[in-house]
Amino acid sequence: MKTGIWNEKPVMNEIIDIIMSQKGEIVDQRLLELLKKEYSYMNMILLNEYLLKLETMGAIYLQKITKTKRMITLIKNNNTIRKEVLEDSY
Repeated sequence: MKTGIWNEKPVMNEIIDIIMSQKGEIVDQRLLELLKKEYSYMNMILLNEYLLKLETMGAIYLQKITKTKRMITLIKNNNTIRKEVLEDSY
């Protein structure tokens, strides 16, 4: 949802919301497709930067499926995301 030039929701929050809506797991290509609907400037390089930040925060886990595909899994027991948010989504 946009208001003028800026989006109301930060990209990192949108990534978490998308992963939660997909039952805690999503492939990186699918995540990129969904993000491009709201953030037209999004590309794989930017997505990788956000995923690296989320992984170092302990919010997600990245697992290589094939040479070009990665599975992104939300870590349920972490301090980064509030417990109320996680309980409501599952």
